[in-house]
Amino acid sequence: KALDTGEWDFEDFQGLTAKGTTKLLRTLAIKGSRLYRFVVGGGRFPDAVATAKRIQAVAVRRGSKFPLEFIYEFCPPARNAALCPQAEAALLTGTCPNGCHTYTTAPAPYVCPLGFWGLSRVIEWHIFSEEQARSVKDGAFRVDIDEGPRENELQITAPALMAYSKKIDEADDKCIPWFKQHAAIHSVTVESWPEWIKKVKDLAPKVLVLLVHTDSDEEGTVLEVGPPPTFQTKDDYRLATDYLSREYICGPDVVSPIVLLLGCTTNEAKFEFTSVASEFEYWGAKILVATSNLIYGPKAVQLAELLLAKLHEL
Repeated sequence: KALDTGEWDFEDFQGLTAKGTTKLLRTLAIKGSRLYRFVVGGGRFPDAVATAKRIQAVAVRRGSKFPLEFIYEFCPPARNAALCPQAEAALLTGTCPNGCHTYTTAPAPYVCPLGFWGLSRVIEWHIFSEEQARSVKDGAFRVDIDEGPRENELQITAPALMAYSKKIDEADDKCIPWFKQHAAIHSVTVESWPEWIKKVKDLAPKVLVLLVHTDSDEEGTVLEVGPPPTFQTKDDYRLATDYLSREYICGPDVVSPIVLLLGCTTNEAKFEFTSVASEFEYWGAKILVATSNLIYGPKAVQLAELLLAKLHEL
């Protein structure tokens, strides 16, 4: 509910230190500090896990989610606390330049973004398996330390395959052309699901970029791209996640791709088995980046450009 107040195209949220952004981060920090106290603090997690910077969370029940990313490990901020003056520098470097995290008594005078686990750790969610489930008794999750290194590599090659909702054009008709000009990894863009399946088969892309609109029908969740200028039926541009399959994700060589699933609420699971993200993972996504809340379309485009740039650097 707190995140749902973030109307990213409004003036109050234009920038890190904007009034609305500060209020939202403060609210999340207060709620996140409760998560820390009741989930992590008091020895509930072993110190090695509580302090680890790379964490793997295994959902014993497929589709379950727990907001590990929003745990706030610093002291809760005051009800009128401002954002730390060094917040931008801290986010760019990953370290706190003025030591706001050293405050040991509440309330803290500032909100420090690095207090959130989602900004100070790499958190991987892994899909349910019978073997993993048997290792956990009377619980929904298991948290492990990712000690690496990886045993294999992912080949990140162009072109990526992209589809996007035309609702993004309605919000800002300049952002998609900007993305195509600036993206570090070239993308082939399609406007319908049948065309998407064909390109997955023909190109076997290693990176999929889906800037979808998440909708629903009477039976469940629907993913919308396009629509194309001409179409025969709504099935051309609306895909019920019940009908998602491996042909939407993996090419003929069955190499699992990286999937950037950046539509609105694609990783939210209000009920068991309803998460769009878990469906993509089930059908073969090797690495999946999804959004856990409603995100403004043009901001999703900017995020996709940033993620492709980081992948290109690797």
